[in-house]
Amino acid sequence: MSDSDAVDRPSPTPGWYRQGAVLRWWDGTRWSDATRPLPTEGQPAAALADASAPPRKRRTVLAYIAVAVVAFIFGVAVGGVDSTPDQETAAPAATPTPSPTPTPAPTPSPTVPPQIATLKSTLAAKEKQLDQRETALETKESTLGTRAAKLKNRLADVKAREKAVEEAEDSQDSPDAGGGMDPIFDTCGEANDNGYGPYSSGEPEYPHYDDRDNDGVVCET
Repeated sequence: MSDSDAVDRPSPTPGWYRQGAVLRWWDGTRWSDATRPLPTEGQPAAALADASAPPRKRRTVLAYIAVAVVAFIFGVAVGGVDSTPDQETAAPAATPTPSPTPTPAPTPSPTVPPQIATLKSTLAAKEKQLDQRETALETKESTLGTRAAKLKNRLADVKAREKAVEEAEDSQDSPDAGGGMDPIFDTCGEANDNGYGPYSSGEPEYPHYDDRDNDGVVCET
């Protein structure tokens, strides 16, 4: 049998008796219509003692019961507050879970204003033009250097030929001039055909012929 179906056996003594889920008043001969709720667990004994009070004193009994219930709830609340620190103290400290290392977000590229972008493009174009002009100047300098070297060699050759001519003229004017110099022909081909040549720079025959390759030797066979 469940608690809700339990019924106390009445006795001749008038009083409150359990009938199902409520208390009903027994007047000694029969059940009345007066009922009241069952007392809660932990309800003070004073409230239970008032269970035999007749219905005419119901309001007074209910007032006592209400005061007792309030006192009981207040006591439970105070006890719960006092026991909270102990429960918190007794609770084992939870092991802290390491938080995951956040992935660094990529740094957004700074936005370049249109004016700065145009200026950079213009400067880059001018720099390219300057590089091209510098390369052209270096090429011209190299060409001029080569030409200057050739001119220098030709000048030295001309001076050597002039000196050779002067020496030849001096030797012809000298009474001791002999046959130390080969005959002079119009071309190296004629000199070669007659068995003469080649002549190196510094020899008296050298200035009379054209050193086309500027190697210091004429009338090579």
